Amino acid sequence: MKSGVLYISMQLNNTFYSIQSVGSLSAGCAGFKGAERSTPYAVQLTAEKVGKLCLQKGYRSLSVVFLGNHSHRNRQAALRGLGASGIEITDLYSKIRVSYNGCRPKKKRRI
Repeated sequence: MKSGVLYISMQLNNTFYSIQSVGSLSAGCAGFKGAERSTPYAVQLTAEKVGKLCLQKGYRSLSVVFLGNHSHRNRQAALRGLGASGIEITDLYSKIRVSYNGCRPKKKRRI
């Protein structure tokens, strides 16, 4: 039973999935363009695609590491998609980058 570590980087406009020996995918690779890439539906479908790719490469279980501190509902959608693909999730980690006064952050987006 092969296991690996899946890094999920949640950005404001996109979500990136990376596993070391398999490769990486994003919502854009799954056919979503523009603002569609940040929706929970796109995150879930891309996670299913990543899970199926991992199963083809022989991975049965994954430890998931979330990078970035965006959208809790997208994290749930990613886990839902991985579960639907048949991958067993063994561990969940969250690496949130906390700045202790460094560079000035980008101004908040006004919608």
